[in-house]
Amino acid sequence: MKRLVASNILLIVLLIKIDAQENPKRFVREIISQGTGIRFNADVLPSAVNLDWTIAPTDPAEFFELQRSADSLNFITLEKFDAYAGETHYKYFFRDDFPLKKANFYRLIAINKGGNDKRAIDLYVDFNSKSKTIKPTLIAQGTQLRIVNSDGERYQLLIYDLNGIQVLNEVVSSNYVNFPRSGSQRGIYLYKLYDMNKMNIATGKLVMP
Repeated sequence: MKRLVASNILLIVLLIKIDAQENPKRFVREIISQGTGIRFNADVLPSAVNLDWTIAPTDPAEFFELQRSADSLNFITLEKFDAYAGETHYKYFFRDDFPLKKANFYRLIAINKGGNDKRAIDLYVDFNSKSKTIKPTLIAQGTQLRIVNSDGERYQLLIYDLNGIQVLNEVVSSNYVNFPRSGSQRGIYLYKLYDMNKMNIATGKLVMP
């Protein structure tokens, strides 16, 4: 069981201050019910994930267990933390220096006194999400679109016109896909890119002048 003493808190604050210059991508989940509340956040950095959470002063948790999974089914415990019930909006920190290369499912379990009551809040983090883009954005019929992606995984690409009509729905197993060669009109198109877990990892627009 880990207790955060003053020296540990100072060290963690310094680490976060240094990494804040790396423009992290932030993921947030929050659960509020019957006077209790947990806000769970993740800042994705180039080589690590900073996790933090805040509890309400009246939250009955006695301790927390932080877990991680690659598939949202099989979890391992990263750390356990004592809770500080009654203190004003106490904040907890954990730095994952070895995140999984692709999907990271973090689970925070709040366990009440006696261990009989457990509450879980899940947070999905795509460690490589910042690298997923589609180029070029200025297109014509039959333009070859490149998915800027270094991991070689399969993705589902959906493209719609501004009327909500779907013009492309394709599972991409390489880094390239062709925009439809016929039937497309000039204008703006919106795309969504999903991984095989149905998580939306990129959105954007394409312009056909």
